[in-house]
Amino acid sequence: MSHVTDVDYEEEKEQKHEQKRHVVFDHRAMTCVFSLVLFLVIELLVTLITDMAGIDGFLGKVPLMRAVCIVSAVLMCLFFELRFRGQFEGMFKWSGRGLLLIAPCLLLAWANIYDLVDLVFDGGQISSVPMSLFMAAAAGISEEVVFRGVPACNWMRVARGERDILRCTIFTSLVFGLVHGTNALAGAALSASLFQMFYAACLGILFCAVLLRTGSIWPLIIMHTFIDFTAFLGIDLSHAGLLTEGLTIDMEFFVTLQTALAVAAWGLYLIRPEKRPEIVALWDKKWHKA
Repeated sequence: MSHVTDVDYEEEKEQKHEQKRHVVFDHRAMTCVFSLVLFLVIELLVTLITDMAGIDGFLGKVPLMRAVCIVSAVLMCLFFELRFRGQFEGMFKWSGRGLLLIAPCLLLAWANIYDLVDLVFDGGQISSVPMSLFMAAAAGISEEVVFRGVPACNWMRVARGERDILRCTIFTSLVFGLVHGTNALAGAALSASLFQMFYAACLGILFCAVLLRTGSIWPLIIMHTFIDFTAFLGIDLSHAGLLTEGLTIDMEFFVTLQTALAVAAWGLYLIRPEKRPEIVALWDKKWHKA
């Protein structure tokens, strides 16, 4: 009996020691905020370095910034996977089911394609396909790892019950929306930036819900890349991400608004109370919880 007590005491001591080493990861919200701050600091540092190096022009700086963001996201992901090696099954297991669950986002891509067709018929010119694909893939990889992959997976590591599922979805989506508001600081129109924040938050709800339901980040990366790719093809890449014109309240605005709300509603439906025991069981398995 004494031997069992000693073993339990040693295990408890080891758990407390481990917990002290997780200054950021032991806090759900702090991990999300840390990812946001890290992302912004990296972009700021790259901007300062390119200015000091004399690299001018949007198309000179942004590809470099995107490349650095990809590398940073990969390093962050590797650190997370290695830090919890043996405890976590990872977030990169393929999920065809996840692609089906996230398929409603194709409505957003279809709107971009519709605008692209109009542009071509009106005699306009599409942007560079390789550059559009690179920028879209960079956003898809870096943003999904930084704003959903690591924060959401870690949130489920320290989750204490089914209520954490909704909290994780809402909080990570708000952070994702918030980062898009930084466009206003870079010269974008305030009204358009606010709407972009709302749009991104709605999209984030579905993306996080799919991650929680499947445990895979691949569907998020693929859909995010596809949506951005169809958008970048039809805009001036020298102002990509900066909505310099004010928000126009017209039919297109209401269609986009309704689509964003529908996407968010579908995401909330995916994590409805009836599905939460299944989600908890999935993540308990992924984190090897007893």
